[in-house]
Amino acid sequence: MQVIYCRNNHPLSLFVRWFTWSRWSHCGIVLDGDVIHATAAQGVVCQPLTEFVRQYPTYQICTMPGTAHLAIDQLGKPYDWGGVLGIRWGKWDDHNRWFCSELVAYCSGLFRPNRRNRVTPEHCWMVSK
Repeated sequence: MQVIYCRNNHPLSLFVRWFTWSRWSHCGIVLDGDVIHATAAQGVVCQPLTEFVRQYPTYQICTMPGTAHLAIDQLGKPYDWGGVLGIRWGKWDDHNRWFCSELVAYCSGLFRPNRRNRVTPEHCWMVSK
């Protein structure tokens, strides 16, 4: 599957990169010219790739093992605020809400659902390099 990793120069993007020790602040799954990703404001959404890269001008698209179509079933699910707040300490086991890298990890099948630490954009990127 195709995964897009991205960042911009907004303060929130800088904070996410600092907090997660990642070169990327956001990621999503590219499918048929669209990006399926989890947003804080709307949960899991589908957005045209051209619109997505306007928001995140620094990006890289990589290939990662997985099934991109699994993301379609997650559309409309809420954002995982609890996961973000507990990114270093919480368990990754709630498939009813997502943040961006959790969604990518879920579709990749490469990350254990009961892992002790949450997965960040950097974790996913390291697998897809």
